[in-house]
Amino acid sequence: MNTKLMKTTGLLAGLLASASAAAHSGHHGGEWTSSLDAGLLHPLTGADHLLVLLVLGLWACRGGGSLRPAGVFLGTLLAGSGLAVAGVSLPATETFVAASVLLAGLMLARQRRKELLASAAFGAMGLFHGQAHMTDVASQAEPLLFALGLFTVSVAVIAASHQVGIALRESARSVAGYATAAAGALMLLGA
Repeated sequence: MNTKLMKTTGLLAGLLASASAAAHSGHHGGEWTSSLDAGLLHPLTGADHLLVLLVLGLWACRGGGSLRPAGVFLGTLLAGSGLAVAGVSLPATETFVAASVLLAGLMLARQRRKELLASAAFGAMGLFHGQAHMTDVASQAEPLLFALGLFTVSVAVIAASHQVGIALRESARSVAGYATAAAGALMLLGA
């Protein structure tokens, strides 16, 4: 195993372990800490969000791929969060979030390198993910702190996934895509 992969795997394991410890510590210092903690934990505990983030990192590894679709996703994630805070609701948000997992998986599995189309698709996904996740917590949390945590860990997961993806063969990334698409199909059945 190469050194870069070992470091990235260690970083991701540490991130997951610290999130798990924070989730069970019982030492929340009021709304500020709870909102930030909730935002930091969500990308690691929400399967829909985690799977799309992992796909974003892996997708960027393909054939000299770009992180531009990931940047578009992150920008629209914040925009969708802002819409939720402003009280603007998107239709069928949960269905679109589940469908985004299916679509993201298929995009990775099918190995298509259409960056503009991918940016548009991941942008739409980000908008609905931001809407859904902020709507879930807006009444109970400080939205700006939740969004800060959500954004920070989302960036970290994409970066870690990208580093792991560099070490994977194309066929392994495709298998990950099909597995993600299957998870998305199951989520759609439950949506």
